[in-house]
Amino acid sequence: NLMALIARSYRWLQDLKEGRVNNITEIAANEKMDDGDASRFIQFAFLAPEIVTSIFEGRQPLDLTSEKLKRLGSLPHSWSDQKSRLGY
Repeated sequence: NLMALIARSYRWLQDLKEGRVNNITEIAANEKMDDGDASRFIQFAFLAPEIVTSIFEGRQPLDLTSEKLKRLGSLPHSWSDQKSRLGY
């Protein structure tokens, strides 16, 4: 679930960059979800590369789950702040 959430956020960002969708509202409609959830989830495309790598290698902190990530709120812009906030 955690990997799928991150992969989906990357896909959404690519869809925006390549013009397949015009905004978060279209993404939310396509995914049949609330705009707020889509906005919160797309930010995971901006996770620190080390965090993404550790998740895909299964080395993330044990308590870092998709549910924890979904409840994160605003993702810090600084990669070091992201690591600290997510328990790295």
